[in-house]
Amino acid sequence: MMSDDGHSDVESHFEEERELTIVSMQKRDSGWGRRIGIALLAIVAIVLVIAVPVTVTKNKESESSSSAAVGVGSDSTGGAQPTLTTEDPMESVTNETPKEQETTPKDEPDDSETTMEKPETKAPSGSPTTAPITITTTNDNEASTSTVEPAFTKTVCPANGTNSTNWFQFADDIVGESAHDLSGSAMDMSADGSIIAIGANSNDDNGENAGHVRVYQYQSDIGFFTRLGQELDGEGEGDWFGHSVALDASGKRLAAGGIWNDGTNGKNSGHVRVFDLSPDSNQWEQVGEDIDGEEEDDRFGTSISLSANGKRLVIGASRCKKGDINATEVGCAYIYDLVDDSWVLLEKLQGDSDGDMFGSAIQLSEDGEHMIVGAHRYDNRNGGPQAGQVKVFQFVPSEKSWFQVGAAIEGIFPGEWAGMTVSINMDGSRVAVGFPGDNMGIPAPGFSRVYELNNGVWEQMGTLDLEGGFSVALSRDGNRVAVGDYKGMNAGIISGHVYVYDFNTDKRDWEVVGEEINGKSQQMEMLGVSVALSADGARVAAGVPRAASDGSSEIGAARVFDLC
Repeated sequence: MMSDDGHSDVESHFEEERELTIVSMQKRDSGWGRRIGIALLAIVAIVLVIAVPVTVTKNKESESSSSAAVGVGSDSTGGAQPTLTTEDPMESVTNETPKEQETTPKDEPDDSETTMEKPETKAPSGSPTTAPITITTTNDNEASTSTVEPAFTKTVCPANGTNSTNWFQFADDIVGESAHDLSGSAMDMSADGSIIAIGANSNDDNGENAGHVRVYQYQSDIGFFTRLGQELDGEGEGDWFGHSVALDASGKRLAAGGIWNDGTNGKNSGHVRVFDLSPDSNQWEQVGEDIDGEEEDDRFGTSISLSANGKRLVIGASRCKKGDINATEVGCAYIYDLVDDSWVLLEKLQGDSDGDMFGSAIQLSEDGEHMIVGAHRYDNRNGGPQAGQVKVFQFVPSEKSWFQVGAAIEGIFPGEWAGMTVSINMDGSRVAVGFPGDNMGIPAPGFSRVYELNNGVWEQMGTLDLEGGFSVALSRDGNRVAVGDYKGMNAGIISGHVYVYDFNTDKRDWEVVGEEINGKSQQMEMLGVSVALSADGARVAAGVPRAASDGSSEIGAARVFDLC
């Protein structure tokens, strides 16, 4: 089913998979030596799939240890894999043609212009800190300071739990409303894991594909998640409201984006709305006016994030233009502060070149002073088209501006799509980046990496690449990370899975925590399109946008697990 403007019902996070497959095929076909190597790898992979369980992690060759990038919601195989089945929604994901490879050299960014010296941040270790976070937001009119006390998860484990450290689904699926809603395609969680916001961008309540967002809170006395406030519908047909969602630490402030909204500045310019939960009416009330994209087709609201106190908001517009170089799809990141109940633009950052799609993923640190931004279609200057790139920024109050911290983290191989999904810890000292397009020429789920800032340099933590590159979420201290792979295999069915890893400070590497979280084997659910962690990492939620319920297909769901 298509809307009037030609958007497919399953575009959302998956809209560019066909492009990724084409680029990956080009990568595979470059050179006879590589062809032979890939063929051998493919044979080995087939044997492994038949004979042994899927390996949890893989060691990457040292030549790629410096590459980086994140990906949310792109092709988990990232390679020359043909479409899995004619019923797979990925087949009709997009009406767009692949990004053309440029024949002339691209303008190389001058990192020196945006890079600042930042004192080395001591890496967190052990359990999450219990110290309160002091947050200061600064703008032309005023500076405000607030304190956020860290909240920790009250896990819900069976009464006869044996401390086996496995992931236990303690409540029923939080199911979408109607067939083809794709509920769970976007998701966020409060710091203590008790409140979850879920986007369903294909919901039709207010028009075809208008989209909506629902928020739920866990009720320990009955053992269920119940609706918190009213359902928030998109403004009109084709808005895809709920494509992105974000909560503050309390879970009582919500931001949501509708990337196809026809706002005041043109068709598909996109918009973002912010809401507070009223303690009196228990209803969501809008905070400030709609925040609209600047121009037609900007896709403002591609990604969003709130600081812990909810007073700073960052928004990605992956297809915004850059007039000074007459480029399209450069991508932008917008930073807003809440001043007198209005969202005031603090700064606008832009990608480097045509087609980078800077802002395709974005996240703020707790204090709102650090930000990570992905540009998953950035062309590596060493010849890797759509290798992807990630940049980290820090706000300097005295300058009232954002400056780049360290060098950009870049993918190496064509089609790696570094930066399609990203995450940052509480103080900006650690970041997680997904590489959904890396497949070495054979079907594979991509991978993710975690980086730590040491003496102004981003260094990979550990030697293992973490399986899956489509969604990532770091705990508050950055010692735990959840990684989603929506095409993970379970009992021979591509139903998706999520792995959770802890960083072993003695071994200086990552170890799997508990068993993998799998989708149901009887259907292609796409579990792991989105993931969220509580601040202490004791609770993980996974989006399952193609989950079926009571005979309704692709209704979607979210599943929440505690470590027991």
